Amino acid sequence: MKQLLREIDEAVVRIRFAEGLRRGWEAARAEASVQLAHFEAQQGGARTDLSELRLATLGRSADDPALLTALDYWKAHRLVQKGWAPLNTKTPMRVVEAPLPRMLSQIHKTLTARLHADGRIASSDVAILKDPSALAAIRAVLDSPLPAPLRAGMLIWLAKQRPAFASHSSEVARVLARHHLVQTGFEPTGTLLTSRTIDAAALASLGNPDPSTWLHAYAQAMASALDPTLRMIQSVQAGILPSE
Repeated sequence: MKQLLREIDEAVVRIRFAEGLRRGWEAARAEASVQLAHFEAQQGGARTDLSELRLATLGRSADDPALLTALDYWKAHRLVQKGWAPLNTKTPMRVVEAPLPRMLSQIHKTLTARLHADGRIASSDVAILKDPSALAAIRAVLDSPLPAPLRAGMLIWLAKQRPAFASHSSEVARVLARHHLVQTGFEPTGTLLTSRTIDAAALASLGNPDPSTWLHAYAQAMASALDPTLRMIQSVQAGILPSE
């Protein structure tokens, strides 16, 4: 694990100083949110075409259920992204963090509002914490002395072990984990495509009461995401976006 953490540290430094982020950091962040939504929806069984999802985020109408699911994921990522500090600016931006319960509820509402409107989720299950003890556990992870990558991984594992909401707790946790890495300054670009390199075996380990297997898999995914992330940044810089 120590070796993986060193690799992750080196990866985030390389990403932070990637040439394509000097001026194109906003576009790269935006593309990262699209790709993360695509990969995370796919891991949940909603397979989408990346190009179609990208067009849907730009306003093209969508009626395919899988595409709508991915679009909900994208909206959640975009929600937290709006509050991130800009990169490469001479004028510091003071970031005011929303209280944790409000942030969790806002993310959950973004993920489930469409399903509620379709009558598939009750209003009592939208943006309302079902397990108050889960909130205390989330706070404990955020405040723990663990390295930032392990805190992020623990947030996702905890959502499976002790869901805070009636549904979509894991989806909320993925967004919160990315947000936490950015807000703490560990990965301030918000472009690391961790979800791209998480496989089915890693996801299955989330059900283990011992988080060690999952944390190792998550750290491995973070380290392995370096090259795909750099390629994505280069593609954005060149104005040629991938379709898969």
